[in-house]
Amino acid sequence: MNTILASSLPTKKFIDPDSISIPFHDIAHQNVTALLKNDSAWILKNSVGPIGWRARKHFFKVSQKTHTCQKHSQLSKLESQASTSSYKEGSNSDTEYLCSWIEFGQDKYVNDKELNTILKSLASIKHPFLYPIEYIQANENGCMVIVKYHKKGSLKDLLCGCDNPLNTFSSKYGTTKGRMVNGLPLKDLAMYSRQILEAIRFLHSKGLPYGHLTTANIFIDKGIAKLSAIENFLLGVPSFYRPFFVQNNKIQTMEQVDLFTFGHVVFEMQSTYSLQEPFIRSEITDCPVALKSFLEMMISKESLKSNFVTMEQILKHQFFTEFAQSYTKFHAEVEDIIKKASAADIHGKDLIATVVQKTEQRLKDEQKLVKSQKRVVRVQNEMMTSGEEEKKKQIKQKLKSQSSLQNGPINFKLSLSESSQEQAENSSPKDTR
Repeated sequence: MNTILASSLPTKKFIDPDSISIPFHDIAHQNVTALLKNDSAWILKNSVGPIGWRARKHFFKVSQKTHTCQKHSQLSKLESQASTSSYKEGSNSDTEYLCSWIEFGQDKYVNDKELNTILKSLASIKHPFLYPIEYIQANENGCMVIVKYHKKGSLKDLLCGCDNPLNTFSSKYGTTKGRMVNGLPLKDLAMYSRQILEAIRFLHSKGLPYGHLTTANIFIDKGIAKLSAIENFLLGVPSFYRPFFVQNNKIQTMEQVDLFTFGHVVFEMQSTYSLQEPFIRSEITDCPVALKSFLEMMISKESLKSNFVTMEQILKHQFFTEFAQSYTKFHAEVEDIIKKASAADIHGKDLIATVVQKTEQRLKDEQKLVKSQKRVVRVQNEMMTSGEEEKKKQIKQKLKSQSSLQNGPINFKLSLSESSQEQAENSSPKDTR
C-alpha cells in the first residue's frame, strides 16, 4: 500500500466523495474563532491549507497580542536564568505560531470538562524531547492547539527535501525530487532515535501513551528531536500507521504500538522513504550490521510473528552503544529539566488508564475483524480457484467431445471408401496369365 497516496486528500475525495465533501475547513474556522474569542491573548490570521493527511484537521496562522507577547518573553527569560542547564529554548517576539484544529476520533472516551483539565496539565510539562504546546483548548467538537511554527518543518520535511512545510501533503511527500539520497548520518540517526525513544518512555512513565509516532510529528530543533501532537491519543484520532498494526494481533498494547511505529520511523530515517507494508520484506542492505539488526528486531516479518520486542530490549541494543555514545553527555546537560518534568503530574491518571484499556480493547476487536475478513477472502479465492479449474476442465471436455463429433463422420466416410475399394479389387477379374 502506498501510504502517501492512500493518505492524500485528493485520493480520499475520489474514493469517498460524499464524506469528504463536508465543509470541514469552514467548520474548523468557526470552532477556532469561537475558542479564541474566549482568550484575549491570540489573534486569528490566515488559513494555511491542507498541509497534513487528515481530512478533519486544519491549520491557521495566529499571532500573540503585543502585551501578551512581552509577558511571555519575560517569563521565558526568567525560566532560562533559573535553569542551570546549557539547554535553553528561548523566546522571540517575532516568533510565528501555528494553530491546528482537529475533530475528535472514535477512541475519545474522556468528557469535555475532564479533557480540558488533562490537556492543560499535559501542556504545562516542559521536557527537552517534547515540542512545547503554547495553548490548548477543547470544546464539544474537537480540540485547538497552538505551537510555535517551525520554519524548517518536520523530520519528514527534512528527509524529503521539502523547501516549504506549508505546501500540501501530497506535493511534499509524493515525489522523489529533492529527497535525501542516503538518509541521515548514522550518529544523527542514532541520537534522534534515542531521544525519540526517551520521549516515548517518559510519556509512558506518566501513564500516557503516545500512539502517533511518524516522522511528520517529529521536529529537529537545534539538533534535538522533539515529539509533537502528544495530545492526539486523548482526542481519540486514528494513527497514521493503524492500517498496518491492525493486521498483526501480536501488537495489542499501546506500548507495542509505539515501539512498532518507532521501528518504522527508524527505517524512514535510514532510507528516507516510509515502508509500504507493515514489515520489512526484503533484506536490508547498505547499512551497518548493528542498524540492520536493530531494524529487524522491531519490524522484520519474523519478529512480528514472535513475542514483540520490549522497550528495555531496544534501549540495550548494540546500535545505541555503537553510534549514540554522545547521548550520555547530552543527557547530563538536560538532566535537571528531565527531573523537573518527571516530578510534574498529569491530571486524571486513573481516567487515562481507563482510556488506554478501552483503546486497546477496540484495537483487539478490530484485529479480530481484520483476521476474519482475511479468512473469508482466502476461502473465496480458493473457491474461485477451484471453480476456475472445474470450469477449465468442463471446457476441455466439451472441446474434446466436439472434436470427436467433427472427426467421426470423416472417419466413417474414409472407412466406407476404403471398404468399397477393397470390394472392387476383390470383384475385379484377376490376370491369370
